[in-house]
Parts: sequence; C-alpha cells; structure tokens
Amino acid sequence: GRDWSSNVCSSDLFNSKGHYVIIRDDYGYGTEGLPSAFLDALKARHDDEDKIISVSLDETDNWAYATDKYYNASNSGDYQFMTDALEKFGRIYCVCITTKGIAVCCKNGVYFKGVPSKLVERLETFLKDGYVPKVVKFTDKGTCLITDGESHYTYFM
Repeated sequence: GRDWSSNVCSSDLFNSKGHYVIIRDDYGYGTEGLPSAFLDALKARHDDEDKIISVSLDETDNWAYATDKYYNASNSGDYQFMTDALEKFGRIYCVCITTKGIAVCCKNGVYFKGVPSKLVERLETFLKDGYVPKVVKFTDKGTCLITDGESHYTYFM
C-alpha cells in the first residue's frame, strides 16, 4: 500500500462542474477546469518545490491549499480563517472548504465553522477519544471523513 504519512491530505477530487485537482507525490498535480489564479499558485508552489500537503475546491470553484511553508485561499474570509487556525493551533495539515463551511486541521487541533452538525458530532467524539485530526473532508450534506493520518479514522456516508 501507499505510505500516506508524507502526504496526509491530498485533494477534493471533483466538484459538480467536473473541475478537479489531484496532488501526486509531494509536488506534482493534475487538474481540469481550475481558475487561472489557482493554477498559477500551484505552478509557483511546484516551481519552488514546496511540498503540497492539502488542496480543496468547492462547488463554485473557490479554492484553498496548504504546503509545508505556505497557505492560501481564493476567498479572503477563508484565508483569514486559515490564518486564525494557524495562530490558534499551529502548523496547518489540511484544509477543506465547501460553499457553506471550512475546516482546518492543524498540529494541535481542528478549527471549523459552517460545517454540518453530523461533522461536529463526529469531531467531538474523535477529540474526546484523544485523537487530533490531521485530515477532515466533508460535504455540505454531512458526508465526512476524519483521520489522524496514522491509526484512527471515522466516517459518515
């Protein structure tokens, strides 16, 4: 099997428009239909050999990403939320945005808003059990995946 420890959180594969971004290894990527600003950002991260650890694309083509050195988002509110998460919980491991919400997994916790109640319930249980999520992926309807990237995970389909 693949060792996911070096690239814990990869991508939201497709939105309903058929647009996608897939991260390969640490620096490579494949895309379809992405906004030019997102393509430019991915190219810059690739050219600088920054390890791409997380990307996210919502249904309206808003985007966010995190590398081993940087993070960015097309929406200033999402970018500020990522900044707040970094200040509160440390290094960003994963970001997931949807049209309604955002979840940012960091070294010492997860910061979120506008997420479905099912995700909040699952996060509370996950944290209560002593695990810190490194990956949270979710949809506005409540489908979700949460994992610490090592030994523990939960999902709701």
